[in-house]
Amino acid sequence: MSERSLIAAQVRAARALLGWSQGYLADGANVSRSTIADLEGDKREPHEASLFVIMNELTSAGINFTDTGVEFRDWPPREYVPTGIRQNTPPQRPGQIDKADKLKLPARRRPEA
Repeated sequence: MSERSLIAAQVRAARALLGWSQGYLADGANVSRSTIADLEGDKREPHEASLFVIMNELTSAGINFTDTGVEFRDWPPREYVPTGIRQNTPPQRPGQIDKADKLKLPARRRPEA
């Protein structure tokens, strides 16, 4: 197995261990989803900077890359939100209700005359 094929399999396996989609990893690493798909499919080698960011996010999430695959650094794994996801989430003020948390009430009906 070539080094590129090993890296492709490791990224795919690391994502599976973490339960991340290609899109989630891509957003977290600030790369396109096609970059992740092409890397995992061993279609093309990403730019060195992109590969560094992808590997760094997976390592920061608690993944160890070994000669034969990947494994969690610690068990149970700690929760980790990728950098690109954190940067794109607006901070909440204390006591602020998120739009997704608001209760959706049915529209009021007008009384019939």
